[in-house]
Amino acid sequence: MIRFIKKEPVLSAAAVLAVITSFIIFPSKETLLSIDFRVLSILFCLMTITSGLDEEGVLTKAASFLLAKAKGWRSIYLALVLLCFFSSMIVTNDVALIAFVPFAIKTIHMTGRQKSLIKVIVMQTIAANLGSMLTPIGNPQNLYLYSLAGVSTFEFIKDMSVMWVGSLIFILASAFTEKNEKMQEYDHEPFARMRKRNVTLYAVLFVVSILSVMHVFHYAVSFAIVCVAILIKNRRLFRKTDYSLLLTFIFFFVFIHNIKSMDYVRSFLEGIIAGNEFVAGFVLSQVISNVPAAILISGFTDKYMLLAAAVNLGGLGTLIASMASLISYKFYSCTVNANLKKFMIVFTKWNVIFVVLLIPFVYLTLNMI
Repeated sequence: MIRFIKKEPVLSAAAVLAVITSFIIFPSKETLLSIDFRVLSILFCLMTITSGLDEEGVLTKAASFLLAKAKGWRSIYLALVLLCFFSSMIVTNDVALIAFVPFAIKTIHMTGRQKSLIKVIVMQTIAANLGSMLTPIGNPQNLYLYSLAGVSTFEFIKDMSVMWVGSLIFILASAFTEKNEKMQEYDHEPFARMRKRNVTLYAVLFVVSILSVMHVFHYAVSFAIVCVAILIKNRRLFRKTDYSLLLTFIFFFVFIHNIKSMDYVRSFLEGIIAGNEFVAGFVLSQVISNVPAAILISGFTDKYMLLAAAVNLGGLGTLIASMASLISYKFYSCTVNANLKKFMIVFTKWNVIFVVLLIPFVYLTLNMI
């Protein structure tokens, strides 16, 4: 048991919180409905497909291409981080991290710069959480608040643009904390095992999953298509999916539902939110994550764009401030010689730094909204 807790501390904590609060709010049909099966199915599909692409050597080949073009470590660092920043605006922060954190791990492994692994993954996580704030489809809380606010896409982007630009400036500046060392010779891994038919299949399945993210069709459709295709083509991939991450999400969904169902918690929130939407949104995000914080607080205010700014910044901070951060944590925890304590220290340090640096941009945003 102790070994399991050390290996899966976030999953263990989520399970304890869900179980304890379930003694206060007895599980019911509403508890089951609170579990976001759309998020879980999309996570499952993308993790499974990414494993397939990695098995075919796609990540290795892409990493080799990046290393061949890079003139120094800073250019590689920026490429890995900015991929998450810009792609998250379209495919969401979760998907960006699922796609590019494994790519970063593969790239850094090939360069032999293991000392930089934690910093890069942490910055990718920050970049995905901040880059996604610009568009209504960048993350779940944006999509939810955008529909409530009734503003145009242009207005939404305009209101989020100042914080987004500030985020980009500081992400670019973070490259100067890295020494621009020339890359040493690295071992090129063979690409012979890449099978075009398999790669094409996984690419199509990836597009199908992205279309589901963008609500082009129902998530159950993409889930069924991916499961049937993988079952026929390479059922071995089912064993590579990180089911502990999916369980972590389920436990957090239950915990959040239980917290929201406690009348005294709701009464407490009613008393502190009015006139303090930004602070309440940011602080509550640190405890129950920014998506449920947005949903919960939206019931007590009509200042939806102000709340959007709060919970987007609120994605920085604790590991559960943005559920997307758990994805990065899990990917890192599966690497060889993972130092989870060091990861948490670096993660917290850089999250706090970015929150502090973004305060002037937050002030400008609040005056503009």
